[in-house]
Amino acid sequence: MTEHVRDGDTEDRSPAELAMRDCYDAYKWRIWRFVVSQLGAARKQDAEDVCQDTWATFFSKFEEHVATYDDLAMVLFPIAHCRIVDHWRKRGRTREAAAASEDLEALAHGVAPQCGILVDDSTSRSVDLKRALADLTERQRQALHFHHVARLTMNETARLMGISPNTVKKTLGVALTKLRASPKLESYQLPLGRGRHARDK
Repeated sequence: MTEHVRDGDTEDRSPAELAMRDCYDAYKWRIWRFVVSQLGAARKQDAEDVCQDTWATFFSKFEEHVATYDDLAMVLFPIAHCRIVDHWRKRGRTREAAAASEDLEALAHGVAPQCGILVDDSTSRSVDLKRALADLTERQRQALHFHHVARLTMNETARLMGISPNTVKKTLGVALTKLRASPKLESYQLPLGRGRHARDK
């Protein structure tokens, strides 16, 4: 089904198949980026397999999803998240055990601008930022990862975490405040107002 939606001429397709193709084109890169952010950049083949499973599951109930959700991202990302959990479970590992170190590396790069820290190749800076991130709670790191690494919206992050968008916003705010106040990062921070962008507002 996924290959049929993704490939081939549009002239031979039914209205439902054309709608699937439009949906696939609209979300394929966001789903890919999300899956890679969760599995790690070195696991591209695994990411392709998970994306394939995600789209197959989604398209199997496409009409039901369209009738239920105004924003199809609200069902696509939870499906992808479940397929990622299945991926690690089949390998006898949890996501945290399999990719914790790589997650912190990606998270460090993702949140550095939010903390007023210039991103460069400094080993000590990267190590200290990861140490500061390790001081946060798991939920705070997860919210930061979904929002600033996977680039999910507040609403999408809230649905994946099972909390309200307002709680996501508060969690992100507390996490970034802790990072900006961390003595581990004090010597790296730029003057106030530089190195941050609108995603944490």
